[in-house]
Amino acid sequence: MPIKVDVRIIAATNRDLEQMVKEGTFRADLFYRLNVFPIYNIPLRERKEDIPLLVKHFIRKSNKQTGRNVINISKKDYSFLMKYDYPGNIRELENIIERGVILAKGDTIDLEFLKRSNAASPKSKVVMSYEDMQKKYFSELLTLTKGKVSGSDSASDIAGVNNKTLTSKLKKLGIDPKAFTN
Repeated sequence: MPIKVDVRIIAATNRDLEQMVKEGTFRADLFYRLNVFPIYNIPLRERKEDIPLLVKHFIRKSNKQTGRNVINISKKDYSFLMKYDYPGNIRELENIIERGVILAKGDTIDLEFLKRSNAASPKSKVVMSYEDMQKKYFSELLTLTKGKVSGSDSASDIAGVNNKTLTSKLKKLGIDPKAFTN
């Protein structure tokens, strides 16, 4: 006997699905099924004015979780937080503050641990997109194999993929193997 249910599906991504549909890398029918009520969440790096309130909130939350009584953050550390780009968005800020509360030697957060590690700097490292990484990888493979896509010691052989799959992937990425022949 069928049971009626009322369900709402929420899907989230950091990808530009509309652009991916235009590029043919995401199914249009699926996009239109998912795109009933889109919500764009502005990343923290684009709304730095929220940082002071979030820092206060995360300090209170971390104090409660750890039993600590940290109440301050130095001006230089606060300045660092305002310049930082937050590739990990709000969760990254929360983790930074939580670690700062745990490591604080008094009532003031010291973010020296963050500056010492290469994990963070005020300017985020430029990270290649997945598509750019693929282009680079396959271009290097084709350079190595002099444009040879199939057969022994070919790009598909080294990559461990079927030559038809690789040919399709190269076409999708806009890479012409003939450009790598000498």
